[in-house]
Amino acid sequence: MRSSIFRLFLSATLTLGVLTMSSVARASEPIAQVMGGGGLSVYPKVDGSLSLTVAGPGFWHRMMVESGEGAVFRPDDQHGRPLPDGLYRYEIRVVSAENESASTGQAFALRAPQGGAPGPVQTGTFQIDQGSVSVVRGGGPRQGGSR
Repeated sequence: MRSSIFRLFLSATLTLGVLTMSSVARASEPIAQVMGGGGLSVYPKVDGSLSLTVAGPGFWHRMMVESGEGAVFRPDDQHGRPLPDGLYRYEIRVVSAENESASTGQAFALRAPQGGAPGPVQTGTFQIDQGSVSVVRGGGPRQGGSR
């Protein structure tokens, strides 16, 4: 009897350990591929829409990246003028958009994925130099939460 209880306990412990490790492995995978060039290109690697937020000196912009599609952030301000050279940060989140995207100037709401917990977040840094974008550091993903 003791040996069967021990085997059951050992089996449950090993199963829980494997499930935990597999969820950690999935959480550490990037949620999008990010590349530079004429703009900051974002290609989702997960199902669902993404929110791309870019911030730099005196500048902030958020846009939606639809599921299965890529998007490019052009290094221009809202008036079409080139952004100043320098370092900028980006943040990518898995979200659901209830309204229009912020890139249209409309308000939109961000919701956590089903289950209520915030989704993964991927952050990084890029450089703008004479209108060209270079990804400096593509920080790995982390599990949601606020800054």
